[in-house]
Amino acid sequence: MQKKLLATVVASLVAGQAMALEVYNDDTTSLSIGGRIGVTTNDDNKEMGNDSSRINFKFGHKLSSELTAIGVAEWSFDPTAKSGENVFGNRLGYVGLDHSELGALTAGKQWSVYSDVANWASDNLLFNGGIAIGIYDGLNGDGGIHGTGRADDAFAYRNTFGGLNIGLQYQLKSSDTRTLKDADQIDYFQQWNRKTGASQIAVSYDLPMGLSVGYTYSQARFNKTTQGDTKPDHINHAGDSAKAHVFGVKFDHEDLYVGFNYGEFKHHASLKSGLIAEKAKATDLYASYALSSLVDGLAVFGAYQNLDFDKDASGAKTKEELKIASIGVKYQTGPMMFGVQYDQNDSKNAAGKKENDNIFSFNARYYF
Repeated sequence: MQKKLLATVVASLVAGQAMALEVYNDDTTSLSIGGRIGVTTNDDNKEMGNDSSRINFKFGHKLSSELTAIGVAEWSFDPTAKSGENVFGNRLGYVGLDHSELGALTAGKQWSVYSDVANWASDNLLFNGGIAIGIYDGLNGDGGIHGTGRADDAFAYRNTFGGLNIGLQYQLKSSDTRTLKDADQIDYFQQWNRKTGASQIAVSYDLPMGLSVGYTYSQARFNKTTQGDTKPDHINHAGDSAKAHVFGVKFDHEDLYVGFNYGEFKHHASLKSGLIAEKAKATDLYASYALSSLVDGLAVFGAYQNLDFDKDASGAKTKEELKIASIGVKYQTGPMMFGVQYDQNDSKNAAGKKENDNIFSFNARYYF
């Protein structure tokens, strides 16, 4: 039971990870190191790039037969960085207690309980996954401020009761600034304040034969002021709450995996400009099939992401829409994974015009 709970706490951390190196384990204290080194390129820029490489350290110490202290730290790094460029960045850092019956309580920057359900579909893609369903949306690129991705300043509780999985999360107050560009490409500064924190709940149930259903809700309340440029920002109307509702269904049995998410958002989904739309709806579908009967380690996959913006940041109707269909193949042998993915991008700008190129992407990863 305790091992199951601990695995739930860090499930998103190690998703897709082939292995981890156990550095130390004396049956009381343990330390393991994991992560991946990844490189990628595509037929658009034809340059070598970083494929979300990272390294993590997981610590555990048994306080009793039922209670374990845990700590996780993870950093991103860029193996393709040139001299003088930033190489490392923070991804995760949290501590907690895991009890075999009472559940796990963690504090710090961690994967959100929202993502426990919202990552069932396209977040499993090799590239450009999870962008429609709100995991990485909000005022920064990892969902940290809104608490839907790698949540900042968060307390989270998770537990499992038979097939029922429950997650609760609360973020403390916080404030920061960021730089955006207006329509004339002029920089201006937006200062935000998470006024009363943010809260989330996630509930899912695992049925027989690999079928699961789930729901998650997120709410973050903001105050904000704009500095630098006199033009209105409308990142979040002062005092409004950023809200996200996501329903999920997944089927995982033998070689077949299918995941589906549907989401509705208010002051949460990010427009192409970087501003936050007043209202949006999302459909997210992913399926993969392992061709183990043909070649061990070979799998095919496909996905469809649609984010329909009903109203833009000012509350006006907009024709902007994100629409991406993806197909691909990946092959894993030992710690190595090789993949290719094609994205048919039919997204539209605020005027309803398509302005994105379709793209082939390739990657190689070494998991450790």
